[in-house]
Amino acid sequence: VVVLEPRADVLVVVAGLATIETRAGEFVRQGALLGLLGGRQLDAQEYVMLGLGGTGETKGETLYIEVRHREGPVDPASWFGDGNG
Repeated sequence: VVVLEPRADVLVVVAGLATIETRAGEFVRQGALLGLLGGRQLDAQEYVMLGLGGTGETKGETLYIEVRHREGPVDPASWFGDGNG
């Protein structure tokens, strides 16, 4: 689990990483690698054959991201959305 603190009253929790590339208390620059998901590397043909959304099929790895403001979780749309829907 990686916990980022972009502001004094906001935490971003990232879980599901197989490896973590940052250390506790370290300043993390924008765009820096936090870690890597686990699982094996897919070849090009396997990417084409991945399950479609809503089919219940998964790739086996899940990245969990939670944005917390003050005492609880908040909708992350304003943090990750770019206005394109």
